[in-house]
Amino acid sequence: MMWVGRSISLLLGALFGVLLGVRSFIADWGGGGNRCE
Repeated sequence: MMWVGRSISLLLGALFGVLLGVRSFIADWGGGGNRCE
């Protein structure tokens, strides 16, 4: 049952990537963060 762990790790990685993208997107959209354009 190696595919179970593989699929779980894949799902976790995808979720983590989405969360990171959403966080950076909100930070950019909210005008916060270290970027001053």
